[in-house]
Amino acid sequence: MGNSSRAAGTEQVTGRWTRWPLSFRLRSRLTWIDLAAQVVSLFFFALLGVGLYQQALHPDFPPHHLVYLPQKEELVLFGRLYRPTRVSPEGLRLYVAAEAWKRPEGWRPVTGKLLVTAPPLEAPPVGSQVFVRGKLREPHALKNPGAFNRPRQLAAEGIFRQMHLKDVNRVVFLASDRAPSLAERLRGGIRALLKEMPPETEAVYLSMLLGDQGKVTPDMRRNLSRTGTSHLLVINGMHLGAVATVTYFLVFWLLRRFPRLLLRVNAMKIATVAAAFPVAGYAHLAGGSPSTQRAEIMVLAYLLLMFLGRFRDVWSALAVAAVGILVVSPLLLFSVSFQLSFTAVIGIAYLTPRVLHLGASLFNPGGRSLPSRDRVDRKRLPSLLRSAGRRGYELLAVSLAASLATAPLVAHHFQVVSLFGFLVNLAAVPLVLMMALPLGELAILAQGLSLTPVARILLEIGRVPLELGYGVVNWVAGVPGSGVAVPSPSWLQVGLIYGVVWLLLPLRRSLGTWVGAALGIGVLAATLAWPAWQTGKQGEVTVLDSSTGLDGVLVAPEGRRLAFTAAWDVWPGWEGGALGPLPGYLHWRQFRRLDAVLALNLNPRNAPEVLTLAQQFEIGGVWWRGPRPAEKVIDLMNLLGDAGRPALSLDKM
Repeated sequence: MGNSSRAAGTEQVTGRWTRWPLSFRLRSRLTWIDLAAQVVSLFFFALLGVGLYQQALHPDFPPHHLVYLPQKEELVLFGRLYRPTRVSPEGLRLYVAAEAWKRPEGWRPVTGKLLVTAPPLEAPPVGSQVFVRGKLREPHALKNPGAFNRPRQLAAEGIFRQMHLKDVNRVVFLASDRAPSLAERLRGGIRALLKEMPPETEAVYLSMLLGDQGKVTPDMRRNLSRTGTSHLLVINGMHLGAVATVTYFLVFWLLRRFPRLLLRVNAMKIATVAAAFPVAGYAHLAGGSPSTQRAEIMVLAYLLLMFLGRFRDVWSALAVAAVGILVVSPLLLFSVSFQLSFTAVIGIAYLTPRVLHLGASLFNPGGRSLPSRDRVDRKRLPSLLRSAGRRGYELLAVSLAASLATAPLVAHHFQVVSLFGFLVNLAAVPLVLMMALPLGELAILAQGLSLTPVARILLEIGRVPLELGYGVVNWVAGVPGSGVAVPSPSWLQVGLIYGVVWLLLPLRRSLGTWVGAALGIGVLAATLAWPAWQTGKQGEVTVLDSSTGLDGVLVAPEGRRLAFTAAWDVWPGWEGGALGPLPGYLHWRQFRRLDAVLALNLNPRNAPEVLTLAQQFEIGGVWWRGPRPAEKVIDLMNLLGDAGRPALSLDKM
């Protein structure tokens, strides 16, 4: 009996020790299978993305598309405006859906979207018929490292041909044979009301309500960029989300006023459905640009999950929105607004809990989280103040998480990092997006109902928080160090920064995460120091591909740098000026200082380029030669004079 008991015990121990290796081996095998499945899935979607990217960049056009028309001869085209015209001081950007073109034997049908740039004119409404005469051009990208890929940006909008008009007589608008759409009537009505407001208020309201940034001045853009609030001018997920949030809580609050009704209906679902309508209407009113459509899909995807009762499943909403957007237009992956919007949401979802936990550990070392309401001494703080403090801390964590998540991308695209952006957003977003924007939308609705006095009152009320929010932006932008100019990090460096942040704040910290973070920091430091190590023994002369004339950079063996530009002549009355290739190339080289800038034949064609260099780089001096200063050249001279480094004329030396 004893022997049998000992044998049974031995058998149990032996079985336990044999099952453990089998369980470990099975678990390891399942882990590797799961990892392999993830790698295969990522590889499959990468191949699918490459295929869709090429198809979107070089699609199969129908035989009667614009791309098959000749490009070296003047053509007469007829079409309609399918999007609101973009107005700027340099002129108009007309979005034309071509319908016919004129041949010697008569008119022939044609299809395709055409971008027409024209001199300053009164902006026509959407749906207007238009005749244009000029030469078709294929969008061109400069072949320099760091150059903006304009053909890809236009291809994402379905535009593969453009036309530049120098004479206002080459574009003729006809009265539309159709009644103006409701959206166009609303746009016209709100524009008329906004003309009564101060210029800055009008510019911000036009940008937020209609997506029209034509009246936004360079100084306004600079202030918003220095404070990390440029997103306030671009209709994105925050704008549509603010409209959805205000509508949701307003409808939910109204339904709660009727307790009997709550017994029969689901108030949350009704409020969610109600929030979708102003989101769709706002996006349509803003003109339906690709960035607006992307934001609309994001917000509607999240509202769908809320309707299904999965309002906490942020990652599913992001996945659904991303797949929907990229299937429609894969090229939007390279859009700045797409990258910043999704990165901000990911940062809020991933970093906010960790920021809250970090703050709790700093202010409450003995606990793992902030004190609950039950554990707070109610005699010391009123309930309302205590609740407001907690909400304020949570909002601060959200703003900080979004700012940290988007900082590498902002540095890559705009070469600036805002030190106080999370604090400015904490004040500007509630004032501008949660107060002024909904009041502006209500004003548009009132204008559509022919209640012009009500619309004017709503705009005047909304003007108060709007000017307060923009006043905060202006004040912080004037603080020294509010916006720090930085070299443009490469995509490798951006990826390393995100990798290090993910390893430093993982879901589960381990020795591997610490080692990975240390390796990432080391590689990142090496890539940052690499440009300083590239001090060649020989000089370097780089001539860039340019559309304004001659542009290039000269680097002496000892490291001194000279940027030079020589523009082509301009005809009388020519006022435009595209940004040359020097700023983009110098940011790509991660240069922060130029010892000298040589501007030959300085005129409105290359003055914007030299002005940008003076604003974004440390310049030892500017030497120039050219005709009598005018327009942008005068702005350049004033900027250099105010900085104590006046430009020196070669003709007077």
